[in-house]
Amino acid sequence: MKLELFTKGIDRSAHLSLAIERRLRSALRRFRGRVAHVRVWLEDVNGPRGGDDLRCRMEARLVPAFHVRAEETRSGAMRAVHLATQRLENGVARQLGRVHARRKGRF
Repeated sequence: MKLELFTKGIDRSAHLSLAIERRLRSALRRFRGRVAHVRVWLEDVNGPRGGDDLRCRMEARLVPAFHVRAEETRSGAMRAVHLATQRLENGVARQLGRVHARRKGRF
């Protein structure tokens, strides 16, 4: 799985990059071989005004040519990443379940 991380308005540290990579690899481990590429965007939406202003958007490209997207906005970067990763994991499972069901003729 190839991983790309983009940031806007947030300091991109090695610790943050490593933590995001570990979280994604752990969550998507069971789909090994089916997830080809994941892009993560972290953005400070409100700037210095505060509040729930860190947006995490994720997009996974699956091997049978599908895309799954997830987004979450929270006050902490890792909290936003954690919740977006959960949404992405659920979306990937749902999409691959649909593909499997179509192949089995259940749709």
